[in-house]
Amino acid sequence: MGRPAYWSATRVLPITEQKKQGSRSKTAATAAREEEVMVLGSIAGVALLYELMQTAHQRQLAQRLHAPSDVWAAAAAVFFGGLALAYVAPRFVSWFGLFVMIAGWSSGSVAAYSNQGAYAIPLLGLGLAGAAVSVVSYYSDKSLRRPRDGHQHR
Repeated sequence: MGRPAYWSATRVLPITEQKKQGSRSKTAATAAREEEVMVLGSIAGVALLYELMQTAHQRQLAQRLHAPSDVWAAAAAVFFGGLALAYVAPRFVSWFGLFVMIAGWSSGSVAAYSNQGAYAIPLLGLGLAGAAVSVVSYYSDKSLRRPRDGHQHR
């Protein structure tokens, strides 16, 4: 008896309909914002991928990265900064981390088979940091509570 009366009351009242429309528009705005964030993370990651691969292919890692310890510092910055951002902007960090992983591993492989062997392990570590950040941000994104689309009654 309580359910039919409750359902009929929510359909008659215009206030609940406005709330439903407002929550739908907020949900659509949130989804559009999340897509923009994913695109920004992808662009930033692809830019890093392009620069590292070009630098490794042209055998300029020593000129541009200065020392292997600088690459280790960058890997630590990606790891700790990415962990901090994984709970704030998980969609950005997951895509950025994915491309950092690809960039680190591929440029580390190029460095290993050229005269830049000192940079191979640090670049592989950078890729590992990107992979870890990507996995953590993926799981933190799954655990976030999304806004509901309208009222759901059971």
